[in-house]
Amino acid sequence: MLRRWYLSILLWTGALVSLPALTVAQSTPQELLLEFRYANVIHELVSVYQQGGAAHLPVGSLFEKLQIEARVSAEERTVRGFYLDPETTYNIDVGDGTTVVGGRSFPFDPDAVIVGQRDLFVRADLLKTWFDLDFTADLRDLQLSLSTPHRMPRIAAVERKQKQQQLNAMLDDPSRPPMRFVRDRKVLGGGVLDYALMARERGQFANDYSYQLRSGIEVLGGDLEGGLQGDRQRFGWQTRRTDLRWRYTLHESSVLSRIRLGDSFTSGLQNVPYTGVKLSNEPMAPRRQFSTYTIDEVTGPNWTIEIYVNGELAGVTTADASGHYTFDIPLRYGSTSIRLREYGPTGGFQEATRRVNLPFSLLPPGEVEYDVYVGRRRYAGDGVVQGSADFGLSERLTARVGVDYIGGPLRTPIVFGGASMRMGSSYVASARLAPGYQTRLALNAIYPSKRRFELRYTHYQPSSQQTLYNPTALNHEV
Repeated sequence: MLRRWYLSILLWTGALVSLPALTVAQSTPQELLLEFRYANVIHELVSVYQQGGAAHLPVGSLFEKLQIEARVSAEERTVRGFYLDPETTYNIDVGDGTTVVGGRSFPFDPDAVIVGQRDLFVRADLLKTWFDLDFTADLRDLQLSLSTPHRMPRIAAVERKQKQQQLNAMLDDPSRPPMRFVRDRKVLGGGVLDYALMARERGQFANDYSYQLRSGIEVLGGDLEGGLQGDRQRFGWQTRRTDLRWRYTLHESSVLSRIRLGDSFTSGLQNVPYTGVKLSNEPMAPRRQFSTYTIDEVTGPNWTIEIYVNGELAGVTTADASGHYTFDIPLRYGSTSIRLREYGPTGGFQEATRRVNLPFSLLPPGEVEYDVYVGRRRYAGDGVVQGSADFGLSERLTARVGVDYIGGPLRTPIVFGGASMRMGSSYVASARLAPGYQTRLALNAIYPSKRRFELRYTHYQPSSQQTLYNPTALNHEV
């Protein structure tokens, strides 16, 4: 009997002694190596701790893989940085048991964090509360996954790199789509005809009838275009020619590219309708590209910059260690919208826009264009001789000289000159001087907000009054 009591006491004593040892074993963190996969971009091993059935994740290591700014201090038991945006700073302080993210404070139990030698291991549910990073640790299959509504900087960087590779492939491919139809000039080719027939009932009076015809056809390797219009009036049909002109082009010549015969308008000091000939070396296809525009800016060190021109990605570049970067983009005529999107290596985003205003009156440096008009003024019969030449002196300055002669009340030729200058990226100033007749100054601008500004002033000399150049006898015009 005494022996049985003695064995019972030994068993209970052993159980009581082993109970603290079991508790210690359960509370000791167990280190595991999990396979972390995310967005088909990240596939790496991560060291985590299991304690009390919960996974504790390394904040510094995971943030480094996601390229989130993080400064870990195991001695101070803190992790500091900014989350996605430099304005959204955070501070995890185990000593105070508080995490602050973007001004919001989250208290937590310090026992939920395991302080390692080089990192802080935080319970997974706390990362979801603080940063909306929903990590799921499968301790059986040793897998770690992430779900978050935020766009991680690592993923954004990979997407930007893919954009750059696609853009480089497009720029490196010099192939052009083949022409569907070879240029083959004919003495007499095909043509088109547009027509419109109109009628109006007028009750007691005679009905009104009218028509409009317009046709074009290839003749002698050029295009012949003309039109007729007519209406039935009280005394019968009245028909009149609207215009008739023939145009021939020389695509490969830079000395003479256009020959035009027939009805048209001049483009001198005063645009007048005339019948005659026009000679020009103006390119057949509208000139689209002027030159290059250099972007020279400073941003954060090693930041990635996307450059968009008129809404399309034009290039991707990276700033150096001091944050400086340059990039050349093609400058086109008209208004060009430039958007700079700058991304930090660990998050952060900046955006800037600008607009470059480039009028068609500016020529690329070294280019010369001319127009010559000779004929007779329609409906008046006076002789017309006009000519002008534009010179591209620099990327910002184009000069023009010309002569203007219209018969009739004004019998002497007028020599005029002018210039257009681009100031900054938004402003264009121009001036035109015709000694003894008029002086015109103009300033216009287009801002990044697409707002426009234009000011034009003309001063007329007394000798220009009651002429084609100043028929209303003005002294000043704004």
